[in-house]
Amino acid sequence: MEVPLLRSTFWTDSRITLAYIQNDAKRFKTFVTNRVSLIRQHSDPDQWRHVKGKENPADVLSRGCSAESVPQSWFCGPSFLREYKSTWPPDDMRTSIDLMETDAEVKRDVSVAVASTANAVWHAMEALIEHYSSFYKLKKALSWLMRV
Repeated sequence: MEVPLLRSTFWTDSRITLAYIQNDAKRFKTFVTNRVSLIRQHSDPDQWRHVKGKENPADVLSRGCSAESVPQSWFCGPSFLREYKSTWPPDDMRTSIDLMETDAEVKRDVSVAVASTANAVWHAMEALIEHYSSFYKLKKALSWLMRV
């Protein structure tokens, strides 16, 4: 059939994945970055929506059920998909973003501040010289310190 698709909607039951896809600010570790960039190349972040795990037909079989007890939603999807888009469950992205704040796949900003002045070094040297009574003891203490 030569019917052009006007708009697609993609569904996921993972709020953290949804937050990854819709995020522009945070940087992720390599595996997540590669997957998210592939998804974003082929779709827009606003095409992605959240479906609750209980309404996700893909989860039915992963929870374990017999062939006789497979629900109708597994064959034709959740019932809200047969309704108008305006009646679909709303997305609450704040929850997804909050989850991402504690996620291990998000790269953390690490900043190290080092302040070193000649004055501070000189004071440390003076303290060591005053503490040891001979040059030999000072040299021995410094060699142990450098070894550690």
